[in-house]
Amino acid sequence: MWLCDMALPELPRVCKKLRVQVWPIQGAIKLAKLLLVYKVLVSDPEADLDALASSITGALPDGVSLRSHSKVPLAFGIHFLKMEMVMDDAGGLLEKLESAVRAVPGVSELEIMQQSRMSVDMK
Repeated sequence: MWLCDMALPELPRVCKKLRVQVWPIQGAIKLAKLLLVYKVLVSDPEADLDALASSITGALPDGVSLRSHSKVPLAFGIHFLKMEMVMDDAGGLLEKLESAVRAVPGVSELEIMQQSRMSVDMK
């Protein structure tokens, strides 16, 4: 279908010289997936990070999944939790994710370390 074939009374002169192709989209558009790497600092240095990771996994909103987690040394025997999460690239989902993780007991701070589309290889 051509744009000029549609009823556009405001463009009669332009349509004589310019023809723009309109392609209708049918069906749902699949959202891209994002890979997020977070640094989760705990309020208690002696906390069990595996138990904290399972608590965070249970609090994740729909559309977000935990890909992996690891215990990473920070300084002087203190560790933080490095978490890789996969989520849909939907509006507002990042804010929901961060507020859900911050609401988990034992989480002191949350910092995003990396963010990328899933097609990019992150190290």
